[in-house]
Amino acid sequence: MKTTLRWGIGGLIAATLIGYGVWLVATDAPAYQFLIRLYVDKRFLKQTLREWGVLAPIIFIGLQVLQVVIAPIPGQLTGILGGYLFGQWGGLFYSTIGLSLGSVAALPWLGGLALATFSGS
Repeated sequence: MKTTLRWGIGGLIAATLIGYGVWLVATDAPAYQFLIRLYVDKRFLKQTLREWGVLAPIIFIGLQVLQVVIAPIPGQLTGILGGYLFGQWGGLFYSTIGLSLGSVAALPWLGGLALATFSGS
């Protein structure tokens, strides 16, 4: 795939995501309201995580992956959030998994190199 085409596709995806985010905020969509309430109301956040049950750590790990891949998400806040939600060691454990997966996703050549090194290929 040519470099120009890759940049074009990447730019289109980025513009679409940014446009969708702006649309969510501008229309005050229910999804945006839900996210803001999760951020502002700590009791609601805890209650929602209890309702998610087993999915709560998976969602947090996904957030950590996004935090690595999408630069504007502040890593310090998500780390503190993990400690607040899952305790010191649970937050550390889930953060480490998410950050590792995000790093491999952000640097596919490094992930491929590590896989080749460990597999002996």
